[in-house]
Amino acid sequence: MGLVFGYSDTTRGFFNIILIDGIAIFSILIILIASLFFVFLIFDDENFQEKNSPEFFALFLFMLAGYEFMMSSENLMLIFIGLEISSLCLYALIAMRDTKFCIEAAIKYFTMGAVGSGFFVFGAAIFYLICGSVDISKIIEFSENQSLQNTIVLVGACMFMLVSLGFKLSFAPFNSWVADVYEGSTPMLAGFMSIVPKMAGFVVVLTLFGELIDANSILLQNILYIVAILTMTLEEIIEFISTRFTYIIIDEAQDLKGYREEFAKMIYNSNIKLILLGDDNQNINGGGEWFENLPATKIKFYTYRCSDEICKWIRDYLKIDIHGNDSNGKYIKIKYEDVLSYDDGKRTLLYVSKIGNNKEIIDNWKGPKETIKKAKGSTILGDIVLIGRTLNKKNIYTAVTRTCGNAYSTISKIGGI
Repeated sequence: MGLVFGYSDTTRGFFNIILIDGIAIFSILIILIASLFFVFLIFDDENFQEKNSPEFFALFLFMLAGYEFMMSSENLMLIFIGLEISSLCLYALIAMRDTKFCIEAAIKYFTMGAVGSGFFVFGAAIFYLICGSVDISKIIEFSENQSLQNTIVLVGACMFMLVSLGFKLSFAPFNSWVADVYEGSTPMLAGFMSIVPKMAGFVVVLTLFGELIDANSILLQNILYIVAILTMTLEEIIEFISTRFTYIIIDEAQDLKGYREEFAKMIYNSNIKLILLGDDNQNINGGGEWFENLPATKIKFYTYRCSDEICKWIRDYLKIDIHGNDSNGKYIKIKYEDVLSYDDGKRTLLYVSKIGNNKEIIDNWKGPKETIKKAKGSTILGDIVLIGRTLNKKNIYTAVTRTCGNAYSTISKIGGI
């Protein structure tokens, strides 16, 4: 090992896109030794029937060749070719057992790999656009000469690469697929996947990001610190939460998106008891697809806020099954041009945006007024006045279910039904 790390000479070949140095030799030795152990283990396991298939070892050798290309080059295109060769072969090896779980694991891995490959290509394209080359050494040289190490565009290219390699190396938060894929694979193949692909990806990360950090890319260095800390501590965070809380309740779950949704997924996939409360029909902020696709354990078609008269209008026109209380609130259609005559200083004006004719009405409204997004989740004790000519179903539903009184509306056309 000392001899390999001390190997300071570099050998190039094949139009200077193959690079053999100490790191390449050491990493190739690691994957060859790990692969040799894997082969011995599968021959000793009678249940591993895939080894009897003639294509198994061809796929296995092509996969190893792909990893060796990745680790013995600094050309992003050759690294990408090696990545794709190895990935496609590994997908096929996972699916060869032909069970439901193995095929499911292969499809999930393929999907995540395709996303990662797309990010890699975008990152390489941005590097080429900036530096005119896909050789890492030339990218580093150009960025140093032009002082581009901390520019948004170069760091943006690195972010594409980080996302791509994050899927391969299971960096947080790109590791949500790992449990399903490893569980669906055979035990020995899962062990192999935890070593060899990770080694190849780690060498690429070390080659690209290591040289950029050496070139004094402070912004990239800070981002890598954050990713490393998250990857090493995320499981500890889950363990910390599970020892202090019996269960966790998340309300308005239909609005989860971005890092909030990822955190909820992390809790959901752990051993912590998670209760998600939400209404798909109030998803007006975008996102929420993960929550919408979860199987409901309990469904309640009742609102304590609105009258059943308003809920009847919702059932008839919005086709949403909901029931209300026995109060006297009603849904009342009014003319758009007469809206200001309903301003008694107490009724709340609800709207989507302050554009067009809405702006004049909103500016002249003397009572309470706010957007539907801001009103969502609140209770309006008095009447509401909903303005607009066309509105989608979710916005109308969210607006009229805020009131404990009457709902006056100018909406003449409903979208999304």
